[in-house]
Amino acid sequence: KLSEKYDIIFIDAAKGKYPIFLKESLRMLNKGGIIHYHGTVPEKLIETRPIERIKAQAGDRDVELLKINKIKKYAPGVEHVVIDARIE
Repeated sequence: KLSEKYDIIFIDAAKGKYPIFLKESLRMLNKGGIIHYHGTVPEKLIETRPIERIKAQAGDRDVELLKINKIKKYAPGVEHVVIDARIE
C-alpha cells in the first residue's frame, strides 16, 4: 500500500475496478483534495450516480461536486463523464 498523501488524484481505471481505486484514492487524498473521476453513466443518472458513488466511499468526509464534464457517448444512452469533486 502507498502511504503518501496527495492534493489531486486522477482515476481512470478498468470499469470493474473503480470501487477499489476510488476507495484507495480517498484514503490517500489530503483534506480538501480533488478527485478527478472518469466513468460511464446512463444519461438519466449523470447528475446523481457518480457523486453518490464518491459520497458512499468517502464515509464521513464532506464531498463537494465541482464539475461534471460529458466527454463522449460510450454507448446508446450511456455517456463517458469526468467528475471533479473536492473531499474534505
